[in-house]
Amino acid sequence: MKYMNSVATAAHFGLSKNTLKVWRNGSAKIKASLIEGVHWVKSGERSVLYNVPLLEDWLANRKTNPEAHQRAIDAHRQSLPSNQL
Repeated sequence: MKYMNSVATAAHFGLSKNTLKVWRNGSAKIKASLIEGVHWVKSGERSVLYNVPLLEDWLANRKTNPEAHQRAIDAHRQSLPSNQL
């Protein structure tokens, strides 16, 4: 499953929903916050869906290899139907 709601995503990573919110909004401790439209999308006025594969990649690479994560973002964007010829 590519997208999950906040409850399922928090459970998947063993985190709280509040941690996900901090990651979305950024903080002094986090150099790069999650990108709307890439790592997460609004699915309603108060609902958020997370792109789980990209979150897994972000967690693996954000501190040690942000360039690798940028490649994952680029590949994700290229795979979208709107970017197909």
